[in-house]
Amino acid sequence: MRAGLYLHFPFCGAKCPYCHFYSVADSDDLRVEWREGLKREADLAGREKFEIDTVYIGGGTPSLLRPDEIHALRRFLAGRFRLEAGEWTLEANPGVADASFIRGWKEAGVTRLSIGVQSFDDGILRTLGRRYSADEARDFFRLCR
Repeated sequence: MRAGLYLHFPFCGAKCPYCHFYSVADSDDLRVEWREGLKREADLAGREKFEIDTVYIGGGTPSLLRPDEIHALRRFLAGRFRLEAGEWTLEANPGVADASFIRGWKEAGVTRLSIGVQSFDDGILRTLGRRYSADEARDFFRLCR
């Protein structure tokens, strides 16, 4: 059966005041629990039952995932499902990653970034509790391109 896969990465550096999605403060211990939970869920879905044609990693702040973690996630999914994903999307926030992360994500198979820019107005960004400026958002976009 063909399916798209959404993975929720529930960790953030800080909770934005407007956000109602489930997220908690990032920690190594909780990341271990998250990976273990993914393994249990994948086992419940059944090995080789699904052909995954798209993967979307949302959150939270998935751009906190290091490239080696994306590689490991891809290997894990390929071992559990028929992985035919032509599109791998990662939600990315300005100020969370640098050029080495972006290159590493691409090398790990990420084909699309969903960049979380709520505004290019610094006053609105401050009101929203965002931790980047409009200039930093533009710079991040250019870096991703």
